Amino acid sequence: MAKIIENEENVSEDLIAQENVIELDNMSLRERILCVMNEIRITKTGKNTFSQYDYFKPEEINQRVNPLLLKYKIFPLFYTYFEGFETEVVETSNEAIGMKYTTKKELKEIAKLEFQDILGKDQTVVYQMPIERIEIKGANKMQNLGGVRTYAKRYLYMEALNISDDKLDLDSDNMANKQKGKISSKDTKVSEAIAKIQVKVEALRSAKVKDSDIAKAIKNVYSDGDKPSANYKNCQTVEEAEKILEELNKTF
Repeated sequence: MAKIIENEENVSEDLIAQENVIELDNMSLRERILCVMNEIRITKTGKNTFSQYDYFKPEEINQRVNPLLLKYKIFPLFYTYFEGFETEVVETSNEAIGMKYTTKKELKEIAKLEFQDILGKDQTVVYQMPIERIEIKGANKMQNLGGVRTYAKRYLYMEALNISDDKLDLDSDNMANKQKGKISSKDTKVSEAIAKIQVKVEALRSAKVKDSDIAKAIKNVYSDGDKPSANYKNCQTVEEAEKILEELNKTF
């Protein structure tokens, strides 16, 4: 039965809440995440006095984000897992079978942030990044482990909710001043060429191309010193990087 409202000025809070639930129920998870992005406001209050920079405190991100996630019925699930990555293709010669290829694998910890729909629509939006091991001065092993995971969680929240740190922007004055006098125009061009290879490699991986096949293609044209190598990040010239990119495009 419909509820009759005699005076619109006296609409109860519970009825407003019901209308809000209906509105959320008609929104997709991605739409609600966009609402969180639009409403979130965070300022940097953390200060690193040693390196002289400001940063977003993890607890402040939580204080600002968690109420909005509750408001828009989104559950954040953060966890880490380990995945094997092919790091190097080793060539060995055998008279009986000819050339043999073996692959070295390295376990890397991956941080994952899943936004799940509390309203039960079985929708999820996932963000993930590899965790790099760093040594935090004055911390024991467990504190070091917790520290790098806290870093990863903070950066995943920043990425997922579009919380920008302009000091990390390559076009910002801050980064420009740091790099001034350290990177020549030649080095910049090499870095840009290597970045293009990285984009190509990630695209191939997304297309389920094996790392060993990618490595073989790179080693067809690139040598680190006098030895064929798949470690294209050691390129010294733009010409070397362009040859690698050309070979990848030709092969795949």
